[in-house]
Amino acid sequence: MKVLNSDPFVENITSLNINVIENVKILPRIAVYNIDKRPVEPFSSEQDMREFGSYISNFLYNLSYNKEEILVFLGSFYFALPVFILSYMPCSSNVKFKINEISKEFERNIKLKNSVKLEVLRELKYTENFANFSKAYLVSSILEKFGFNKLTDIPLSKIEELKNKVFGKLSVESNRIDKEIKDVKDLQNLNNEYQVYNAVIKSGKTEKVDKRNFFAHAGFEYNTIELKKENGEIYVRIYDNYRRQAEAYITDDLPKI
Repeated sequence: MKVLNSDPFVENITSLNINVIENVKILPRIAVYNIDKRPVEPFSSEQDMREFGSYISNFLYNLSYNKEEILVFLGSFYFALPVFILSYMPCSSNVKFKINEISKEFERNIKLKNSVKLEVLRELKYTENFANFSKAYLVSSILEKFGFNKLTDIPLSKIEELKNKVFGKLSVESNRIDKEIKDVKDLQNLNNEYQVYNAVIKSGKTEKVDKRNFFAHAGFEYNTIELKKENGEIYVRIYDNYRRQAEAYITDDLPKI
């Protein structure tokens, strides 16, 4: 972003300088917050909070709202974990539909009260989790335009493409993912059956997912993923036995408000 500003105009001056007052590179970042609230909550403490809160919960349940999956997806983007980005990527049209339905519900619960003066009463308020919904729609729609979609069995070439298109300008994240891709490519004993990464490298350590290694290795932690090679392509998927543990690491490490 380049910001320019001219010298102030002075009478009888025939030329002015154009000054550069800002010249910065803006890199793609996203702020994600973990908040223990629904995307909409009762606005006023004067209402019967329990009854109205139950109504909201039923509405969101019927909408198949899943806060954790949204947070895992956004957290994967926030921490640059490509396997988890593609594994948890939602369909943008589905997210948009849910955003529209929540917005309609918000508007349906705006009341007009005409007593001494006309009052507009909002019975619902948006929370940070509605913002997370909007961010999930934004990120997923951009990824779809780049040709990505949700995958369970992820070709390593697709992870490399994601790294180049999304994290290529972020040197730390890009270098970290490049190192993991190279290590997987260098493996000699992959076959057409999925094996836990740990079993492939024969480290023997399968007790739990190491949190430091999970983030340091861009989600390619040895107990977290499985690998196979088929028709010349290496495939990666999340190891189900430790999926919940990995999800918890991602969501628990997001900033909380």
